[in-house]
Amino acid sequence: MRSSFVRSLFMRSLKLLLPLMGSTLCFAGQADRIPVSIDSSQMIRLPGHADPRALPQYDQGPIEPSFQFGYVAMLFTPSAAQSKALDELPIPFQYQWLPSSELPSGSLEVANVYAAHVLDIADGGHRTPTFADAVRLHRLLDTITDASISGRRMRWHS
Repeated sequence: MRSSFVRSLFMRSLKLLLPLMGSTLCFAGQADRIPVSIDSSQMIRLPGHADPRALPQYDQGPIEPSFQFGYVAMLFTPSAAQSKALDELPIPFQYQWLPSSELPSGSLEVANVYAAHVLDIADGGHRTPTFADAVRLHRLLDTITDASISGRRMRWHS
């Protein structure tokens, strides 16, 4: 009885995690879009980008170094080249396991995971994530949650 419950729980977890892991792993090989480290000594002031209410008569001087802002929003507009590069990313040929279709993306992700699993069984490959990968992901998410709650930097040991 207990083993069938555990098996059932495992299969339900696997059905939910495989598509998530498959779609997550697609982003693993993405190149860094900021090729150099940021040097804070090379900062520039952008004219015309200050709040119109930020006037000299309201300046109260420097703030304490320990002051923490509650909320800061920075909005960036990508260049035309960056926008074009992100419009549609082609799927590399080696990952095109399914014929073209008009299925919604969620359905295609599940179908791709199943297709990869079939190929793994056929040739002994390792295209699809394993239960161990799911456990690692859960541990990572738990670490992120703990860091968020505690406000401390946490180490994650895969």
